Amino acid sequence: MKTQAPGVVPPGLSTGALSPSSTWTRGPIVDAGAAGRIGGVSDLLCPPIGGECFLSFPISCGSLCLKHQTEGAFIGSGGTPFRKSFEQGGTALKKSIVLYGSTTGATKAVAETIAEALQIPVVDVAQCDVKDLESYEALLLGSSTWGFGELQDDWAAFLPAFEKLSLKGKKVALFGTGDQVGFSDTFVDALGILYDAAVKAGAEVVGSCPVDGYEGRGLSVRDGSFVGLPLDDNNQSEATAERVKGWIERLRSEL
Repeated sequence: MKTQAPGVVPPGLSTGALSPSSTWTRGPIVDAGAAGRIGGVSDLLCPPIGGECFLSFPISCGSLCLKHQTEGAFIGSGGTPFRKSFEQGGTALKKSIVLYGSTTGATKAVAETIAEALQIPVVDVAQCDVKDLESYEALLLGSSTWGFGELQDDWAAFLPAFEKLSLKGKKVALFGTGDQVGFSDTFVDALGILYDAAVKAGAEVVGSCPVDGYEGRGLSVRDGSFVGLPLDDNNQSEATAERVKGWIERLRSEL
């Protein structure tokens, strides 16, 4: 996959979603049949999120994205990358950090959106020193869910050290991606695993979400609510941007 210089459009491609401040890449057509059924590909420009290409096809309800089954691709309407279409603003949270585990890049994109909106640092859990987390007052933890309710691989390796932290007096908020149709009984179970680890470490977990509007249930539902923000871009992509935006606004008062 060749990288295009900032502002340079690959031959024959639409410029509608191009940002002159970003480096874009050209990606392959994952499913030519699907593209043909919805009228063809109008946008093959993709941002450097996780080193992967997000393909988007404008349709009446927004965009159809062909990506990994579990994490999905977070794209806003009209083919605009979700991370760039999010409305920014607000003041920074003191001593807060976003920590995420991402395999295909979608959870990373959400983590970066949250960090940019709240003006706080964001770190890949695979590159994190667990001792550094004790200096923060609030931790925003994100993970995709794999298999039958399993943590993302980097988080699974990091978890034993995380559980030994002393987080008494600190706050934790959780977000994650999953598939409530294909894995309804274990939908975003990674949130439940991280919730238990945070409570074990003495943290107060904030940022719960109502179950209304979701079909999947699992370990992440406690006392009738999700312990964090569940996202399902495979089946409810049209709701992703508003769910993230609303959750961020609630966090401003809870953290």
